[in-house]
Amino acid sequence: MTQAQSFDFSFDHFSIVVEDVDKSAAFYANVLNLEETPLPDKTPGFRWFVINDNTQIHLIQKEFAPFEKNKSMHLALATQDLDGLIAHLKYNFRRLVGKEEHDKTPIRWGGSNLHSGSGRLLD
Repeated sequence: MTQAQSFDFSFDHFSIVVEDVDKSAAFYANVLNLEETPLPDKTPGFRWFVINDNTQIHLIQKEFAPFEKNKSMHLALATQDLDGLIAHLKYNFRRLVGKEEHDKTPIRWGGSNLHSGSGRLLD
């Protein structure tokens, strides 16, 4: 029988490659209400956000990052206040991107899935 690891791992961060780091950062800061944390070396093209004090989302800007929508690749976040989150998203996403952009590429959720305007899938 294989013995389980005993290194006491915790989840540190999840990296997401984006085409426009500032536009994506606005979504995570203003729509999802995540706190941005400073990068140690202030390298351009990177933005980091904190979830629950010790876990982070790292946004990394690349000029070309092929991305095909695939539900198998996603970020999963959980909340005890789904109704509050949905109300917050409806208000803030429209305010962030404006009516014209919102009507063209709204945040939508099906079941428990949430899609940002950039096409990324959050679960």
